[in-house]
Amino acid sequence: MQIEAKKNTAYYLCWPMVNSTTPANFSSGLTVTVAAYYKDGIGAWTAFTPVDTPAEIGTTGIYEMDLSAAEMNHDKVLIKFTASGAAATAFMFDTRTKLTDDLNDLAQSDILSDATPFAGANVDAKISDIPTAAEIDAQLTASHGSGAWTSGGAGSGARTVTTTVNDGTNPIEGAKVRYTLGAENYVQTTDVNGQCTHNLDDGTWTVAITKAGYSFSGSTLAVSADATPTYSMTQVTITTSDPGFTTLFADVYDEDGTKTGAGTKVYLAIVSVPSGDTGHVFDSQPRVETTDSNGLVQFTNCVQGAVYELWRGRRGTPTRVTIGTDPTQAAPSIIGSD
Repeated sequence: MQIEAKKNTAYYLCWPMVNSTTPANFSSGLTVTVAAYYKDGIGAWTAFTPVDTPAEIGTTGIYEMDLSAAEMNHDKVLIKFTASGAAATAFMFDTRTKLTDDLNDLAQSDILSDATPFAGANVDAKISDIPTAAEIDAQLTASHGSGAWTSGGAGSGARTVTTTVNDGTNPIEGAKVRYTLGAENYVQTTDVNGQCTHNLDDGTWTVAITKAGYSFSGSTLAVSADATPTYSMTQVTITTSDPGFTTLFADVYDEDGTKTGAGTKVYLAIVSVPSGDTGHVFDSQPRVETTDSNGLVQFTNCVQGAVYELWRGRRGTPTRVTIGTDPTQAAPSIIGSD
C-alpha cells in the first residue's frame, strides 16, 4: 500500500494482520517482525530499525506502531510487517509527492486574509503589515491608558514573601520558584542574589523550585505574615562525554508541573552535520534515553556543531537544537506526551 505523507512528521500506523489460512479472519497474539528501509533521491535503499515496535490493540488482530519524525525524514520509507501464520503487510510512504501536493495546494488556495493567491510578493506585503512593538504600545495606550510593561506571576496577596535559593552555600540565579495553593499558581525567577519576591495571601502553599542541572525535593510554606524562606537545591551529576563531545541534558515534567520520575522516554536524532565537517559518517537512527529518579534525562557524546532533533514520547513534536562547544549543555524546552 502506498501512502502520501508529510516529510519529517511523525506518523501513526494501524493495520490488521490477516490470517494466511483463513483470509476472512485477523490473527491475534502474533509476534510481528518489522523490516524498514528508507531512500532519498535516486540513492540506494538503506535499512533501519524503528524505535517503536508493533503492538496489538487488545485482542483484535489489529496492530499499531508509531514512526517518529526523524524516521519519516526521507523521500521514501518502506515498512513491512511479517508474522508466522499471517499474510505479510507493507506500507510505502512517498513524502516527496505529498510535499509537492501541499505546495501546489498553497499556491492555489486562499491562505491570506484578503483572498489574494499565494505569492512571494504578497507574503512580503503581509509581513510588512505586522505591527511593531511601538505600534502595539500605542494601541494599548489609546485603548487602556499609559503604563509600563511588568513581569507577572508574583501574585497580589497581602503578604510579601522573599525567597532565597542556594546550593547550600552560594545563591542560584535563574531558578523558577512556584507557589501553589488550590487554583492559585505563581512563578518568579531568582536574580543574581538567588532571590525573588511573591505577594501571597495567608495559607499553606506548596513550594516547587526548578532549574536545569539541579533537583529540589519540594516543600510547603505556611504564610500568615511577611516571610523570607530559604531553600537549597542539589546539583545533579551530569555524565561526562568523551573529549570533544557534549552531554545534552534536560529536566522532564509531568502535566501538573512537577518533575517526572524515572522511566520517561525522550528521543534525540542528528539531522545535520557540523558546518564544514568532512570525513565522518554519523548515524541518523534516533536515540532514546529515559529519565532518572530526579526527572533528569541525559544524552552523552553529542557531536559539537551538529544539529539534533529532540522530542518526548513516541508522538512528540521534534525541536531542533545546535550543540555548542561546552562539555555540557541544557536542552531547549520542549512539549511532548508519553
